[in-house]
Amino acid sequence: METKGKGLTLVVLAAGIASRYGGLKQMEGFGPSGEAIIDYAVFDALNAGFKHFVFIIRKDIEDDFRSSFEERLLNQISYEFVYQELTSLPEPFNPHSDRKKPWGTTHALWLAKNAVNDPFVVLNADDFYGAEAYKVLADFLTQLKDSDKNIFSFCGFELHNTLSENGGVTRGICTANNEGNLVSVDEQFHISRDEDGIIRSGEPGNRIELPETAIASMNMWAFTPAIFPLLEERFLHFLNENHNALTKECILPVSIDELIQSGEVKVQMLKSSSQWFGVTFPADKRAVSEQICRLVDEGIYPQNLWKNLV
Repeated sequence: METKGKGLTLVVLAAGIASRYGGLKQMEGFGPSGEAIIDYAVFDALNAGFKHFVFIIRKDIEDDFRSSFEERLLNQISYEFVYQELTSLPEPFNPHSDRKKPWGTTHALWLAKNAVNDPFVVLNADDFYGAEAYKVLADFLTQLKDSDKNIFSFCGFELHNTLSENGGVTRGICTANNEGNLVSVDEQFHISRDEDGIIRSGEPGNRIELPETAIASMNMWAFTPAIFPLLEERFLHFLNENHNALTKECILPVSIDELIQSGEVKVQMLKSSSQWFGVTFPADKRAVSEQICRLVDEGIYPQNLWKNLV
């Protein structure tokens, strides 16, 4: 697909409040030279051919974000900020005065509509996806034709590789047809490995077994800008039903599933052999740091990610 401006774009969802983690994990240092997971995302994306970066943050963390990334990262890339604020809603909606929780990842991505004009990948700031995942999605986007504007993709990971040893997680369990197109995204909650070694989701007493090799969406999607008006429709529908809710969120996997069911889009399921890992709970930090150090020891990443670029 012919680019319209800045080239392949990476959109990083970095506005979360990280209530379970208890801090701004978007800026937490995990690498041997203090690198955050975002550093590795940008590094891998640059190597895969991405040219522009959009960081979706909250206005109240901008100063901290800049101080964390300005010298080693932001000064070396083409980037812009998009601010996810509770008051940034389509007319005629205004949030309930008591609402504190963000509106969710559909809302966050929708807000990037004026910052993204080219094919792009969107992902979570606190998930480590591995270099191959960026290359797989970059190849997909560069091979699209102009007539393919409503054909999207995502990179899936086997469920057993996406669990935390420190608590239950939420995952979108994906089903594809024989053509490799996504049929459904079933959002499952409280996923963990039980004492008998079996992976299950749900509350105690109502647990559902899930296959080890089920494909989970880790919120790494490849889109064209055609997604933005579609997301606006889904978000407006959500607000019509939930605009006075204090905690409900409009999340991207659910919105994509609704668009698939309506026949408005096709989403190809792609896979990566890279190992995903991420940070949900404070106790996850040590494991993530150890995994990154292992990749450094294996020569996959340099000891100081940006030393040769500064």
